[in-house]
Amino acid sequence: MLNLMYHYIFPKSFEKSINGIKFTSQEKLRKQIIKLKKKYTFINPEELNDIDARSINKNLCSVTFDDGTKDQFKYAIPVLDEFNIKAFFFIIGSVFDKKIPNSHLLHFLLNYKSDKYILNKINKIFFKNKLDYNEVYKISEVYNYEKNKTRRILKFVLNFKLANNYYQINQFLINELGKCYNVKDLIDIWFGNKDDIKQAIKNGHYIGNHTYTHNYYGSIKNIDVIKNDINQNHELIKKKFNFETRSYCHPQGGDNGIINKEVSKYLKSIGYKSCFKAVNSGKIDRMNLPRIDNIYLN
Repeated sequence: MLNLMYHYIFPKSFEKSINGIKFTSQEKLRKQIIKLKKKYTFINPEELNDIDARSINKNLCSVTFDDGTKDQFKYAIPVLDEFNIKAFFFIIGSVFDKKIPNSHLLHFLLNYKSDKYILNKINKIFFKNKLDYNEVYKISEVYNYEKNKTRRILKFVLNFKLANNYYQINQFLINELGKCYNVKDLIDIWFGNKDDIKQAIKNGHYIGNHTYTHNYYGSIKNIDVIKNDINQNHELIKKKFNFETRSYCHPQGGDNGIINKEVSKYLKSIGYKSCFKAVNSGKIDRMNLPRIDNIYLN
């Protein structure tokens, strides 16, 4: 089974105006779907959640979007609708309380500041200029799609080496972004709002749980903290959108190991039907669904 992972979707014409992210164009999304339809049968979220494990086969394909950014509802859904494809949209609850995850603060800040500027400043503040960039690069394979070496190092440092400094990094990014942009406006510009999500549900798409905080598991030493993060977002989705989600996606891929297994076990115990990770490996079952990032498709 092929499970596709998407993040940002914009028109191709936006390439010169957006610097901080690697996005898939609407045009490419359309071409990918046309090509995949020749080999795969697209399965909608409800069907996947109810399918018998023995019926999962290599000719099925599901579509997932992480983080619930505005562009997904504005630019991706119209393309999906052309082919009557229903997708999973995994949303982060904290944005509805005006709290922006670090990864998105960084993406937006990169429109104003260079990778080198941000990385050097982080090195100075958090590592006292002792961070070995070459050594970090060697262990940052998770971002091997990132051709910009400095950006690859920067992402790894923020999401992994400084995973235990999440809130300090959050404040650092807010302060830096605040020098060149009104951060208070970012939530409304960057993320899908209540109406966007309600309309997606009305059109047959599925809203999934991506935790409330979007924190990397490696920064969390107590599994109960992750459980609370899951439960908080579950209740938010239920109350705000009158939607009882039964699908989950590990934030930042989880740890792809022991913690992922513990989380999947917990999800199953509270009635969840599917759980996605960020790597395309391992045995396929509904609570351990591998995904391939669409950027690796031709």
